[in-house]
Amino acid sequence: MKAEIIAVGTELLMGQIDNTDASYISKRFPECGVYVYYHTVVGDNSSRLRDCINIAMSRVDVLVLTGGLGPTQDDLTKETVAQVLGLKLVLHQDILDEIKSYFEKTRHNRKNLVMTSNNEKQAYYPEGSVILPNRNGTAAGCIITYSLNGLDKTIILLPGPPWEMEPMFDEYVIEYFQKKNTEGLKSVYLRMFGIGESAMETLISDIVTSQTNPTIAPYAKKGEVMLRVTARYDKKADDADIILKPVLDKLYERLGEYIYADSDIELKDVTADMLISRNITVAFAESCTGGMMSQMITDISGISKIFLGSVVAYSNSIKESLLKVNHSTLDKYGAVSEKTAIEMANGVRLLFNTEVGISITGIAGPTGATLDKPVGRVFIGISTKQNTSSYEYTFTGNREKIRYYSCIHAMNILRQYALMKG
Repeated sequence: MKAEIIAVGTELLMGQIDNTDASYISKRFPECGVYVYYHTVVGDNSSRLRDCINIAMSRVDVLVLTGGLGPTQDDLTKETVAQVLGLKLVLHQDILDEIKSYFEKTRHNRKNLVMTSNNEKQAYYPEGSVILPNRNGTAAGCIITYSLNGLDKTIILLPGPPWEMEPMFDEYVIEYFQKKNTEGLKSVYLRMFGIGESAMETLISDIVTSQTNPTIAPYAKKGEVMLRVTARYDKKADDADIILKPVLDKLYERLGEYIYADSDIELKDVTADMLISRNITVAFAESCTGGMMSQMITDISGISKIFLGSVVAYSNSIKESLLKVNHSTLDKYGAVSEKTAIEMANGVRLLFNTEVGISITGIAGPTGATLDKPVGRVFIGISTKQNTSSYEYTFTGNREKIRYYSCIHAMNILRQYALMKG
């Protein structure tokens, strides 16, 4: 089944918020045999929304509209859909009662929150709608089925806020189409580090050229690459894993040394899971990255088990006093050097008494470069009780990109250490 997503909201067009709803729905829909062909964004304007709905109805089987279900005058999604389909808006007393109950419960914590008459608007839905309860807000969703020129069509209305839309979509919409469709789609995400997109494509060009089912789609991620391998299958007759296996085996044979995950998971998550499972304690010493790597790893729940702390040592005096970098090292080799990176890593490991110390020092730019140390020159140190070493890189791009690339390369060095620990 072909689908289109229409995100309704002037704030989306103006770039004030990101359209994360469309991304979420597009990722989840194939699980139940629905494939998104179009994304549309339209402002809070009934005439333009009506045009978008008519275009979508002419080219897809399933239309999902997100946003515009609130109580204000510019929330026009239900009214416009009803107008296009020639349906009346009817009151659902149970929804109105739930809205009143929501305000009653919430008022205990927010004294100034009062239900006003325009909230009643949220209890009206096009006649014949299947209502989708909202357990996280006041805007219920709905599913409308109808026939256009003898073809079955489905329109789904969902609230805009992701914390309301996502659980509603998962609980009701996915289940609705899983019961309706026999075709399924299963994807495996091969995430790689240490190889560029063009080099990866060269290694597997013959496999990509001959693809049928499964299909292979390459993606360039920030600092890494990914392959999405997707199999279509009959849920009653096929085993998706059997369809995927021959192609995955070939890809692992060619690219296995670069693959760090076979699911849509980030490098930092894989590294953190390995550190936690192996009980490898770590500490960071960051100079040019200014705490970015520490932020990356502390995004992960449970990381306090092994991540004991970090030092943002931007100045040489802090490198000396806290990390015990020798003054002679800084004087002779400079802050951006192999020697300094090693002493920073060793110093932070001893300071926090961890198994591993990681350091990053470099020139993120746009200023600070010298003839022998250009913008983008970075040294990453790793220290353990058994060994200390340093890695040298020269990254290109702006300040933010250089800092980010420094962090993910350091994260990969840490992952490789954990991998060796088994």
